[in-house]
Amino acid sequence: MQIDLQFSNLWVDLFTALFIVLLALSLVLIYRNPTISPSRKALKTGFNLFFYLSLILLVVQPYFYREYIPRNILVYGTDVPRE
Repeated sequence: MQIDLQFSNLWVDLFTALFIVLLALSLVLIYRNPTISPSRKALKTGFNLFFYLSLILLVVQPYFYREYIPRNILVYGTDVPRE
Protein backbone atom coordinates (compact mmCIF):
# COMPACT_ATOMS: atom_id res chain seq x y z
CA MET A 1 0.00 0.00 0.00
CA GLN A 2 1.31 3.41 -0.91
CA ILE A 3 0.19 6.86 0.32
CA ASP A 4 0.40 9.61 -2.27
CA LEU A 5 -0.10 13.32 -1.65
CA GLN A 6 -1.63 15.78 -4.05
CA PHE A 7 1.08 18.43 -3.60
CA SER A 8 4.85 18.20 -3.46
CA ASN A 9 6.47 17.54 -0.11
CA LEU A 10 7.64 21.15 0.26
CA TRP A 11 4.11 22.55 0.07
CA VAL A 12 2.77 19.85 2.36
CA ASP A 13 5.45 20.66 4.94
CA LEU A 14 4.79 24.40 4.71
CA PHE A 15 1.03 24.10 5.07
CA THR A 16 1.35 21.60 7.90
CA ALA A 17 3.81 23.83 9.75
CA LEU A 18 1.51 26.83 9.30
CA PHE A 19 -1.49 24.96 10.64
CA ILE A 20 0.48 23.61 13.61
CA VAL A 21 1.63 27.13 14.49
CA LEU A 22 -1.95 28.41 14.24
CA LEU A 23 -3.18 25.52 16.38
CA ALA A 24 -0.54 26.23 19.02
CA LEU A 25 -1.47 29.92 19.03
CA SER A 26 -5.16 29.17 19.45
CA LEU A 27 -4.45 26.69 22.28
CA VAL A 28 -2.27 29.25 24.07
CA LEU A 29 -5.04 31.82 23.80
CA ILE A 30 -7.60 29.35 25.11
CA TYR A 31 -5.55 28.23 28.12
CA ARG A 32 -4.44 31.75 29.07
CA ASN A 33 -8.03 32.92 29.42
CA PRO A 34 -8.92 32.61 33.14
CA THR A 35 -12.65 33.22 32.66
CA ILE A 36 -13.27 29.95 30.79
CA SER A 37 -14.11 26.87 32.85
CA PRO A 38 -11.90 23.76 32.47
CA SER A 39 -14.66 21.78 30.77
CA ARG A 40 -15.15 24.52 28.15
CA LYS A 41 -11.38 24.67 27.63
CA ALA A 42 -11.34 20.94 26.95
CA LEU A 43 -14.28 21.26 24.55
CA LYS A 44 -12.66 24.17 22.69
CA THR A 45 -9.39 22.23 22.50
CA GLY A 46 -11.17 19.25 20.96
CA PHE A 47 -12.95 21.43 18.42
CA ASN A 48 -9.73 23.22 17.49
CA LEU A 49 -7.88 19.91 17.04
CA PHE A 50 -10.65 18.59 14.83
CA PHE A 51 -10.77 21.82 12.82
CA TYR A 52 -7.04 21.99 12.13
CA LEU A 53 -6.83 18.28 11.37
CA SER A 54 -9.64 18.78 8.85
CA LEU A 55 -7.78 21.71 7.30
CA ILE A 56 -4.58 19.70 6.99
CA LEU A 57 -6.42 16.80 5.37
CA LEU A 58 -8.26 19.20 3.04
CA VAL A 59 -5.03 20.76 1.82
CA VAL A 60 -2.95 17.58 1.68
CA GLN A 61 -5.67 15.25 0.34
CA PRO A 62 -3.88 11.94 0.83
CA TYR A 63 -5.07 8.91 -1.06
CA PHE A 64 -4.11 5.28 -0.84
CA TYR A 65 -3.01 3.31 -3.86
CA ARG A 66 -3.13 -0.47 -3.74
CA GLU A 67 -2.94 -2.79 -6.68
CA TYR A 68 -6.07 -4.91 -6.88
CA ILE A 69 -5.61 -8.54 -7.86
CA PRO A 70 -8.95 -10.33 -8.23
CA ARG A 71 -9.00 -13.88 -6.91
CA ASN A 72 -12.49 -15.01 -7.87
CA ILE A 73 -14.44 -14.38 -11.03
CA LEU A 74 -18.06 -15.00 -11.85
CA VAL A 75 -18.81 -16.66 -15.17
CA TYR A 76 -22.43 -16.88 -16.26
CA GLY A 77 -23.72 -18.88 -19.17
CA THR A 78 -25.54 -22.03 -20.16
CA ASP A 79 -22.53 -23.68 -21.79
CA VAL A 80 -20.18 -23.31 -18.78
CA PRO A 81 -19.77 -26.41 -16.55
CA ARG A 82 -20.57 -26.03 -12.82
CA GLU A 83 -17.10 -27.01 -11.62
